[in-house]
Amino acid sequence: MNGYVEHINIQVSQPEKTIHFLLTALPEWTIREGKLDDWFGQPMHWYHIGDQESYVAICSGGKGQVPDWQKSASGIKHVGYRS
Repeated sequence: MNGYVEHINIQVSQPEKTIHFLLTALPEWTIREGKLDDWFGQPMHWYHIGDQESYVAICSGGKGQVPDWQKSASGIKHVGYRS
């Protein structure tokens, strides 16, 4: 079996917008799961958006601006998905 990305976890400030983007870009994906949780004393909504093979775990509570992807900041630049 070839390796593949099973999931990636990202924290965002507006999960609803991220979910809308993913479901528009990948209409075969669905919201697999989601709930409100306690993350070290802070409320956090999390969702799994994807299919049976892979998903993006989205967590609320992100703060600040995403760095310019053209700069040398640490962090995820992109994740490739092939359907």
